[in-house]
Amino acid sequence: AALQIVLRHDGRGGLAELSSYPLAHNFGDTLCRYHEHYHDKIGHGPSQHHGEGIASAHDIVRFKHPVSAEDIVPDAVPRAAFIDELDGTVIDDYRPTTEGTLQFSRAGIAKSFALEDNRLSVTWQFDGLAGRRFSTVLNLAMPSCDGFLGRYRLADGSFPGGFGQPLTLRDAQVLHLDDGVLGGTVDLTFPIFAEISGRPQQTVSQSEAGFEKIMQAVELRLSWTIPDDHHTLHMHLNIEAHTP
Repeated sequence: AALQIVLRHDGRGGLAELSSYPLAHNFGDTLCRYHEHYHDKIGHGPSQHHGEGIASAHDIVRFKHPVSAEDIVPDAVPRAAFIDELDGTVIDDYRPTTEGTLQFSRAGIAKSFALEDNRLSVTWQFDGLAGRRFSTVLNLAMPSCDGFLGRYRLADGSFPGGFGQPLTLRDAQVLHLDDGVLGGTVDLTFPIFAEISGRPQQTVSQSEAGFEKIMQAVELRLSWTIPDDHHTLHMHLNIEAHTP
């Protein structure tokens, strides 16, 4: 296979690593948002140096980007791909069906991964969950980040925005993530229309220029309402290298 995945056995059934050999890139190489000691200065606003001597860059509070309290809230769940939620609550009780396989289960849901060449397929089987709201969250490290070479592309060829912008799609069966720095595209396809929301996942760092937001990944939330009590949901993720 052209892809490699590493699963995190923490009950969430997510991928800690999603690597493409042709592109030499790990899409799972994302950073969680942690509390840093210098975040405590943010609530006090900008400051000036008083007194003699040269001020340390870390003693003066400057803001290269606007930063709010919401921007420094630590992540409650480790960043990964295919972290599932049921009615807004993270599923954390998946158990391997058989050790050494790519299959997991919990009450009402069976989940499995399959690799073939440059395609990753994910399947969920739902039992007794009609009308419930199911979501899966993908955190994907895209090298273009919020630069102009990273953008979303829809099935009709239009571009709704870049990776650094929020994305909202009501009924989608296809979403392409084009990355010019990577030299490749991530294609997401789903037989059933999905509601998609996307946003840049950012951390806040302190440098000589001040506090700044650093984009770490694209966060995509794909959501469906489960239509009946015995339902199978498939989605496919293809990673294609651009032809020079």
